[in-house]
Amino acid sequence: MSGVRTAAVVGTGLIGTSIGLALRRHGIHAYLQDRDPEALSAAQAVGAGRAQEPPARVDIAVLAVPPAMVAPVLSALQQRDFARCYTDVASVKLLPQAQAEAAGCDLGSYVGGHPMAGRERSGPLAARADLFRGRPWVLTPSAHTEPSTVDTAADLIGVCGGEALTMEPAEHDRAVAMTSHAPHVMASLVASRFAEDSGEATDLCGPGIRDLTRIAAGERELWTDIIGSNAPAVRRALAGIGTDLAAVLAALGELGADCAERREAARTELGRMLGRGVSGRQRIAGPSGNSWQDCRTVSVVVDQGDRSMPRLLADADRCGIGVAEVRLEQEPGRDVRAPEGRADVLVAVKSAPELVAALRSYGWVAWG
Repeated sequence: MSGVRTAAVVGTGLIGTSIGLALRRHGIHAYLQDRDPEALSAAQAVGAGRAQEPPARVDIAVLAVPPAMVAPVLSALQQRDFARCYTDVASVKLLPQAQAEAAGCDLGSYVGGHPMAGRERSGPLAARADLFRGRPWVLTPSAHTEPSTVDTAADLIGVCGGEALTMEPAEHDRAVAMTSHAPHVMASLVASRFAEDSGEATDLCGPGIRDLTRIAAGERELWTDIIGSNAPAVRRALAGIGTDLAAVLAALGELGADCAERREAARTELGRMLGRGVSGRQRIAGPSGNSWQDCRTVSVVVDQGDRSMPRLLADADRCGIGVAEVRLEQEPGRDVRAPEGRADVLVAVKSAPELVAALRSYGWVAWG
């Protein structure tokens, strides 16, 4: 049983509201705070908790605020004895911890946290109670953090469906620079090429370019703060990508050379770089710790426009099979009110037949 009975969520954006929804799904009293009254009202309206001051000290306060705001908010709440323990969800960890220490915060009752989940959409209306299901949720305790604080934060993560793991703050920031922050910059740079396109290229866009640029739709001010708060690690990650990009540009230039040997050498270099991409992609973890090469797509007929997606997600959860992602595939130009869309559910290869059989038993048309 979870040790969390009451919680407060400070910040009702996508992550904060999703946490509130997950808590309420398990019957935990959640109290919401936000300096934006419209976001606060929306979070309460979707059922993430009560937009009011807790009547007594809560078990845990979740600071769902930008990295630079973690320390001042933490300090203010601790001065009021607002919660038994505190955590945050900022996507960088060194800066908030250093600022909290400099502000004289009680580090024993605070543990840094970062759920590795999100969407390209932001705000409380994009929130989902299952957003963290099966996703890593990093905790970065300091030398001062009390074990009870870590235990309570881990209980919160369990309630939300996440998988808790512990990392050093610097290790975390290096990792997310490569897995999240640098890719966001790269996606934005690719997407920016279409900002002034006359239409010829955008008319040809398909799933590949949409997947590549999906995260570029993130809120500009939020991501400016996130990336800027992790600037050294992001710079190192992008510098490595820049070195590889320079090699690709050089190879492309040589493909037009008069010398056959130079052209062949350029083709070899280009192939080598693309091959490294294939190898890297295969090493990226998929569902239940499997690599993507060990994953398989199960396709399911659903209503277009997301109408049957909540039921599909619930039934997939009932199967007890680790699901990496669920994606709604809609045909370009088709009326979203049309009944026959397709959802692709990515699972481990060995689990695919079991998932197909289970979904069919629940009445779904599924294959894969």
